[in-house]
Amino acid sequence: MAPPPPPPPLPTAATAVTDGPGKGVAPPAGVTRASLPMCVYAFDALLASLRAEPPPSVPDTVPDVADVALFVTWNKRVAASSGGGGGGGGGGGGGGGEDGSRLRGCIGTLTPSSLHSSLATYAVMAAVGDRRFPAVTLPEVPALSVSVSVLSAFEEAADVHDWVVGVHGIIVSFEVGGRPYRATYLPEVMGDMGWGKADALGSAVRKAGWTGRTDEQFWGRVRLRRYQSTKVSLAYGLYVRGAGGSDVDTSPSPPPA
Repeated sequence: MAPPPPPPPLPTAATAVTDGPGKGVAPPAGVTRASLPMCVYAFDALLASLRAEPPPSVPDTVPDVADVALFVTWNKRVAASSGGGGGGGGGGGGGGGEDGSRLRGCIGTLTPSSLHSSLATYAVMAAVGDRRFPAVTLPEVPALSVSVSVLSAFEEAADVHDWVVGVHGIIVSFEVGGRPYRATYLPEVMGDMGWGKADALGSAVRKAGWTGRTDEQFWGRVRLRRYQSTKVSLAYGLYVRGAGGSDVDTSPSPPPA
């Protein structure tokens, strides 16, 4: 059963911003935003790991802040005839990119921590540690693009409907029979998947592992936290040419050395 009809929408006074493919509300002033150098460093860290080299130094253009939650998503460009998309289960990511790419891995953290260490860790983990997919290999890298989503403005929602599609990411959590359940979707996932609130909520509780009924009583026990994020994406083709922009470049690129 779908969630009960939502109450009238709450009035909002927000400024729309665009970071990557999605639109959202500008996070509060002073918060760390996703940036192109973060994507460059994600490629640096992944290539060093795949080549069994020491971790690269974090560039000065990536701030050393200690209170950032983030997700790293890798998508892989696929030929038009290849068909099929990635799953929407793990991490906060959805089913792939807008350019015919498919999800190759998405892992991150909802717990604020050091940006430098988190970015290095999750850039590699998302590529080789997402259990839905085999580990990324070095020959695949030229077909990859990376997105870094920096999360901020976490708030407790009044109920499961107290959020705005395209603006907020959601974290659903609940407990049944002593077992805790929790799942999240980043703000851009709803737009990428074409979901409304009912679709997103239903998918989120299934993603958390719940297979029981979802009646009005069930939704009354679900806790929802909402947050905002900024997102920047970079394809390998632009990475090897000096990261000249933030759009996804699907042109052929030589394999890494």
